Amino acid sequence: MQLKTSLSSYKNKLFSVNHEPLTNTSKVFLGIFILFCFIMISEALNQQRQIIEKPYSKFSHKCIELTKSENNKMHIYDFKYSLFGSSSDIRCNKIDNLYKSLFDTFKYKIEKIKTFSHEKQILNQKIKDINNQYSNMLLEKIANQPQNKSPLKSNTNTVKNQLNNYTNQINALKVKIANMENIYQDSSYIEIISSIKKNAHSINNDFNQYQRLYHLKVLFSIYLFLIPLFLIVYLIYNFTIKKEKYIISHLLINLLNVVAIFGLFYLLDFIYSIIPKVIFIKIYEILVLLNIVAFANYIAIAFFIIIFGVIIKYIQKRALNQKNIKDTQLSNTYIKQGLCHKCGACKDDKNKYCPSCGESLYYECKSCNKSRIVESSFCQECGEV
Repeated sequence: MQLKTSLSSYKNKLFSVNHEPLTNTSKVFLGIFILFCFIMISEALNQQRQIIEKPYSKFSHKCIELTKSENNKMHIYDFKYSLFGSSSDIRCNKIDNLYKSLFDTFKYKIEKIKTFSHEKQILNQKIKDINNQYSNMLLEKIANQPQNKSPLKSNTNTVKNQLNNYTNQINALKVKIANMENIYQDSSYIEIISSIKKNAHSINNDFNQYQRLYHLKVLFSIYLFLIPLFLIVYLIYNFTIKKEKYIISHLLINLLNVVAIFGLFYLLDFIYSIIPKVIFIKIYEILVLLNIVAFANYIAIAFFIIIFGVIIKYIQKRALNQKNIKDTQLSNTYIKQGLCHKCGACKDDKNKYCPSCGESLYYECKSCNKSRIVESSFCQECGEV
């Protein structure tokens, strides 16, 4: 019941200006304004993120992959994928360039190896077919079937010659493939292996450190944009409240909500990035074991409802306090002028209610239980505060 009341109250405040409800057209334009704020801030934050160089831009994927290799030895087939990339790190950039050079060098060899392997496969199939044919010949020989009556085109000597010929061709192809696979004497290969061995430890240490600090740098860059924006908008919002520019102030409070949402989102993203992923894996495994995976989604939804609810409630409370202060100051001004404390209209002391707005001008004194003027500092009947 309390949640329903809070949501209803928030809805009324969201779609009203100075207690006056917005028209449907105004609501549409308010929605467009909020969407525009989301798009503009999102684009600005993307630009802020791009200022910070990503870990895999400073250290390419291929460089990190090569330096993390345990045996520090590469096969020719490691060069069949053109995953080079550029690195701003000098050490990685050298390894990337060497890899690209070797890729261009070994690309032709890899294609030839594929061709030779295919030819070898065809020859093996022919040998297999001949073996099947040779088995049939043995059966015919056992049955004493004359050669001229056999449906097979080859005799034993022919089969033997074919087998020797195919076997020799296969052995020749194996030698060619082995020679092409032997890249270990290549000067470029020796250079890249030497460079990897020399820099692997330092590159991995620098990469891990840069990766740890990257998320903090991104958060700092994001907040470097959001915090000044929030403060500037908040100051302008307070100024518009004082000047009674309620439409502008209403737009500004919605802009503050959007800024706060982005700030919370990137804070949660940062927390998620620094928490070891093994924790989430363990939690997920437990939920799977208990067959309550969907429960995790419920928790996540409830968490965001609470977080965003607290932020919006805080902002709305601050806005309401500012308005109450303004209303109190305005009411005091009306009281000094002898006007209705609610609307500022002229009143008659004989009237119990304001003829303009219907506000009660008297209330019961707690000391003497008689009618007391609302705006009076002391009761006119008993003199009590």
